[in-house]
Amino acid sequence: MTIDQQLLCYKRLPNWTATTLPEMVTQKHNTKVGTWAKLTILSGALHFYELDEEGQVTAEHLFTPETDIPFVEPQAWHRIAAASEDLECYLSFYCKPEDYMAKKYDTKAHSEVLEAVQSGYIKPGRTLDLGCGHGRNALYLASLGHDVTAVDINNEATQRIQMIADEENYNVRAGYYDINLAALPESETFD
Repeated sequence: MTIDQQLLCYKRLPNWTATTLPEMVTQKHNTKVGTWAKLTILSGALHFYELDEEGQVTAEHLFTPETDIPFVEPQAWHRIAAASEDLECYLSFYCKPEDYMAKKYDTKAHSEVLEAVQSGYIKPGRTLDLGCGHGRNALYLASLGHDVTAVDINNEATQRIQMIADEENYNVRAGYYDINLAALPESETFD
């Protein structure tokens, strides 16, 4: 599987026309580390310029709705310009699955959880995140197919976790739990 087949879209910008292209994208710019960009042309045509560090054009492309437009690699210098008056397009941002929650919701899984997943130590199953805080580990594991129970004394945080889980269609049950007041039911078992 190639990298672009693994990427997840975390943000889509509104449609632009030839007259509403933001100045920022018509000037030399690049994306952040770990961020790929994808242009979609709905109508008309767009010039895409690949640039070097000094802003000199190294390659020029003409994109139309029929063009198979490649991803813009992270930190690749470029700029765009309308090539027709009937241009309508939009821009989407993509990332690797392990960066999705951080890019979209500003919550990145703990490095030890990432390492345990990447090494194969943690496999999808029934997962408990006790003292889940803002859900950085619970949501990441749920994105990988875990059936997650996320509990914390901060009810506001668990409500946000549940809202995100519902929005992303993740299998998460988040709720209030005070470890000092009660034990988890014995019927609850986790992998």
